[in-house]
Order: sequence, then structure tokens, then C-alpha cells
Amino acid sequence: MKRLLLSLPLLLCAFSATAFADDRIGYSTHFDKGQSPDVLMPLIVQSGVRLIRDDCGWGGIEYHAKGTYILGTRDKTFLDVAKASGVKVVLCLQAGLWNGIQYSPTWLGYSQYDPQGYAKCCAYLATAHPAIYAIEVMNEINNQSITASQYATLFNATVAAVHAANPNMKVIGMDTQGQYVVDLIRQCPGADGVSYHPYGQNDYVPENTYEWQWRNYSGWIAELRRVTKLPLF
Repeated sequence: MKRLLLSLPLLLCAFSATAFADDRIGYSTHFDKGQSPDVLMPLIVQSGVRLIRDDCGWGGIEYHAKGTYILGTRDKTFLDVAKASGVKVVLCLQAGLWNGIQYSPTWLGYSQYDPQGYAKCCAYLATAHPAIYAIEVMNEINNQSITASQYATLFNATVAAVHAANPNMKVIGMDTQGQYVVDLIRQCPGADGVSYHPYGQNDYVPENTYEWQWRNYSGWIAELRRVTKLPLF
């Protein structure tokens, strides 16, 4: 089943207050970065959507010492509100250096993409809060210095750790572009879903996409469906 995550301001105007509850589409929110769940969550519910995707940093959870994990107040608050509102959360755990921000706890001695350290933090998240529906392994990895081999190692370690901690928790990822996605699907056999993050061509034509060699949306979907039947998030 495809689950499409879209920008919150883009879609709030597209649904009426009588829209049915649906967890097949969702909003990409930024509560971890300061958006107000008290303001936005009622609008999400009113729109009929029951799925959101938000993110947090590995170093923000494992900050003080190796193996010590703390869900921050801001994250716990929006997760509490989501649970009370009947909204499922895809929680993306970011790592590495992104837009000048260090998301990995390198100050504790970890490398940027330490597979075991990252996987253990995700295992903690797998039982940390009942609103968490799926854990997404990093965001837009094509914009970081991680290689496909490094990512596959990290992803597969995360699947093993998360499923050991909570067999019902979904692990998704491979959020990149084009052939990179196709290659990673083959290298990450334990995935519960593929992060579906199509890019546009800045021409505002919905039938177009920019997934490297795939420039037509339907052609890109056909290629994904050729290599996997996993849900697309």
C-alpha cells in the first residue's frame, strides 16, 4: 500500500472537515524543529489524514553518554499529542552532517554513520512511544557523504536491532533518487517499506519527476514496482 507524505501547507486546503480518516497519505511535519502540535495537529485531524512524518537527530537522543537515550521534551510532546489524536508517526532518525548541523553524536566517539550505534538508538525508539508507527533510516542520503555500501550496512543493522526490540515496528528508508533507490532496495532485503520522496523538475507538472534517468512519474512508479512490492511511504 502506498503512503504518500506531502507538505502540510500544501494539502490542508485540499480536504474538508468531513474528510474520512486515512493513513495512506500523510503530512511531512517539523514539530521537532519547533512547529506547534497544539496548533497543527487539530488541522491534520480535521483534514482526515492520520499519518505524519517528522524527524529527530541521533545526537539529540543519545547526547550525554553512550547507551543513554532520552526522548526530548519537544519530541515527547508532539508524540503525545499525535497519540491522543489518533495520528501515526513515521519518525526519521537523521545522522551525519546535514546543512551544517551535526546529527551524529561524534563527541561520544562514534563515526558519522556508525551502524551499531545508530541501530541501538533506533532499537530504543522502537519501544519509546506508542505513537511511533515506523522508523525511517535517515533522510535524503544522496545529499550526504555516506556510500551505498555504508548505508546498506547501517540499514540492515537497524532492521535487525529494531525487529529484535519490537517485531511490530516497521523500518523504512532508502530515501534518495533514481537508480540509487533501485540498487539499495536489492541491498536491504529486510526493509518494511521504501521512503517515497519523488523530486519534481520545477515545472509544476505533476506527471513529471526528476529521478535521474526517470523523468516521467508513471515510469518511475513502474520501475519501483518492477523491483519491489513493498509499501511506499
